[in-house]
Amino acid sequence: MSDKRKQMRVAVAVRLPVIDVNTGVVVGDLADISNAGFMVLTRDPRPAHSVFQLSLALPKAIHGVDTLYFGAESLWCNASDDQEQYWIGFHLIDISPHDQEVLELFLASV
Repeated sequence: MSDKRKQMRVAVAVRLPVIDVNTGVVVGDLADISNAGFMVLTRDPRPAHSVFQLSLALPKAIHGVDTLYFGAESLWCNASDDQEQYWIGFHLIDISPHDQEVLELFLASV
């Protein structure tokens, strides 16, 4: 599978759960992120091409923001090597300009 990403993703070293804002359920733990998309590791597969309203609590506040809110579409879902977890790739489809700025500052700090 070819990598079609235009933005470099940054691996995350700490556990950062990505939460479905509508249900309060953890979608998965953030594995990597860019200013255009991200990947999570989860025990619960999600269908591709589904749209979610999500939140991501930052390890520390940036410009007074401790949680990012955004809309994202799942692009794919693949089983991990152990077949007990799943990798899900998302791209951002809706994020406020302020949260986008905070995301870029977060990426620079990781």
